[in-house]
Amino acid sequence: SLEPFSFVLINRYKANEVYALSGNNIFLSVDLGGRRIIKKNIESSLINTLCIDPSQSKAILVGTTSGVWKSFDRGKSFTKAGLQVQNVLSLSLSINSSGKKPVIFAATENSGLFKSGNYGISWIPAIINLPISETTSVLTDLKDPNINYLCTLQSGVFISTDNVETWNKIELGDKFRELPLIAQSYNSSKDRTVLFAVNIFGNISISEDSGKSWNEIKILLPNVIRTSIGVSPINSSSLYIGTTEGIYKFDLQ
Repeated sequence: SLEPFSFVLINRYKANEVYALSGNNIFLSVDLGGRRIIKKNIESSLINTLCIDPSQSKAILVGTTSGVWKSFDRGKSFTKAGLQVQNVLSLSLSINSSGKKPVIFAATENSGLFKSGNYGISWIPAIINLPISETTSVLTDLKDPNINYLCTLQSGVFISTDNVETWNKIELGDKFRELPLIAQSYNSSKDRTVLFAVNIFGNISISEDSGKSWNEIKILLPNVIRTSIGVSPINSSSLYIGTTEGIYKFDLQ
């Protein structure tokens, strides 16, 4: 049987492609959540996250319990990146490609946030002003690559508007204090990023002002643990919720 779906990602460049992670399996759907194709496993590591390089769509990076792996052939083969972090339970990646070279961000549950400017060969800490080591995920804003969002295990969600130099807390309320998960989409008609937040109990909120204000979305979900959230980067009307029982898709319009 499959492990819970720990991560859901909709390809920004091919909106009909949905990636999902379960255990050490990478699933790819090419028809918006219908048929699933198992991608190549990575040894025996637990795969926690996946991202696609905005500057070259065939480049995929995954975060696992054994570190970071990278592929330049859309997942047909992987090589190990250079992040040496012990006892990693969760690792998330985000890529800022607005500069000459992509900057990779890696959030680890036990060792904080790291960044790499040479595609994973070397890494440096990226949250020196926050007394937090238990980070669970990081996102680079789809509209402004200098903005990043950081989820933590028990301290909520933080935002940086200066390319991770400083961080400020996003007020989501007590419901999202522990294990918050966020996803984002770009609204081209309003030229803004739309944020979605979910907690393990299924409370879902949406923000259209970089997390300054939030409105709750009423979605009826089965009584299962929520483990991930995904939304199309170019169409915020379709929301995907990963759970211990599978992935659920919701149309918000």
